Amino acid sequence: MNDHDLRDLLKQMPDVPASEGFTDRTLARLREPRAPARTWHRFAVVAAACLLVAAVAVPTWMHLAEKARQEQARAELAALKKAHDRLSAELAMLRQSRHEPRILYLGGTDSVDYVIDLHKLAQHSTDPGSRAVRFRKANL
Repeated sequence: MNDHDLRDLLKQMPDVPASEGFTDRTLARLREPRAPARTWHRFAVVAAACLLVAAVAVPTWMHLAEKARQEQARAELAALKKAHDRLSAELAMLRQSRHEPRILYLGGTDSVDYVIDLHKLAQHSTDPGSRAVRFRKANL
């Protein structure tokens, strides 16, 4: 609806006469001194509303922040436990492999493979008179 439509509707409304003494009462009210505005009252209401909002919002915000810190700590703890379990498994595997012979494959041909037993090599290197490396042909 635009201004022209509104004017047309207002023109169609019937004229209503003002009540007896309407103009005199209106002019008398305009001549009366105004009461001072109670701005301090409005300020007090706004301040009280702000304090009420703060009294509710601050503890809620602190609770949510603490909850987020706890969740982060739980996630970090879970990651640390997972890393601990993985490292423990790797350490157990390394301890077990100490007892198994460690073989190093050097290469070979269709008829010969060259390998070194590192465990025996370490034992021979501590014996002063032993040969460190022995060659043996592997039959395939």
